[in-house]
This record gives sequence, structure tokens and C-alpha cells, in this order.
Amino acid sequence: MNFKEIVLPGAQGPLAAKRWNGGELPVLALHGWLDNAGSFDGLAPLLTGCDVVCLDFPGHGLSYHRPAGTPYHFVDWVPEVFAAADALGWDRFSLIGHSMGAGVATLAAGTFPQRVSSLVLIEGLGPFTHPDEESPAQLAKSLLFKPSNKRLYYSTREKAVERLAFRELEPHSAQALAE
Repeated sequence: MNFKEIVLPGAQGPLAAKRWNGGELPVLALHGWLDNAGSFDGLAPLLTGCDVVCLDFPGHGLSYHRPAGTPYHFVDWVPEVFAAADALGWDRFSLIGHSMGAGVATLAAGTFPQRVSSLVLIEGLGPFTHPDEESPAQLAKSLLFKPSNKRLYYSTREKAVERLAFRELEPHSAQALAE
């Protein structure tokens, strides 16, 4: 089965996605850190009977990127999940999250449980927590953090696939992420 590339209005900018199958059961798939919607290229076509939309989070894949120096906060992706679902006309839907996407899915389901019919976590990574008394210091540390904003560029697609494969990915998985 083939997917269709779509663009959805997000909470703060356009969200790219891959739509698979066109079935009845709405499923939103959320990728892990430094990945993209291509993470689900192997799984999505197997979910027959489901309308699977694999989202590129902001700053990933073909979705909008914030200006240089603007941080991406974990919780900021939760409104993007519901903006995508709203754009698709989904009142209730299932969430599949991988790694960081599993953490975002958990926050989304906990925030609006009436909208999430089921939750599937693959290599689930929940939000990191600290004791209450450490919250002010942790917030200060987060606000003072300056990311390097160094983006990697590769001269060819083959070089990008080679680099992704070095992360212990199968070559076909690296190819899907590079595309």
C-alpha cells in the first residue's frame, strides 16, 4: 500500500504527515526524537482497517521549523497533536508513539483522555520529572540552556543514509528517514 503526503494546519505552523490505508479507525502516529514520519513506513501499511496519519513534529521532517535560537519544548508538541486531529475532523482517535512520541502521546492522552480511545507506546519514554522542591532550579536551568543550533547537511542522500545507518538502523530504515 502507498501513502499520501499531506499538510495539516498545526497549532503554530504547517505540519507534514504521511497518510496510510484510509480505513475507518483513526490513528495518529508520533515519531521519536530526531526522527520523522518515515519511522512508521514499515508499520503503518500493516494496520489495515485504520486511517493512519504519521505526523512530522515541528522541527522534524517536512513540518515547519522555528526560527534559529527558538527552543522546542516537549510539552509544546501536545497542542500540535490535537491541531492535527482537529484538522482531520477526528473527535476521538488512537495514538501510537515511539520513544519521544510515546512521551508526547502519554501527555496528550492524560490531558484530554476523552479524545484518545487507545494508546500504544513503542519504546515508551515518559516525561522526565523531578521532586517539587527541585522545580525552580530545573526551570532556571532550562531557561538558561542555549542549544548549539548546528544543523547537519549532507552532500548526497547516500551520505545521509550512511550517517543514519551508523545509528544502528537497518539500511531500509535509514533510507526511509533520509527521504
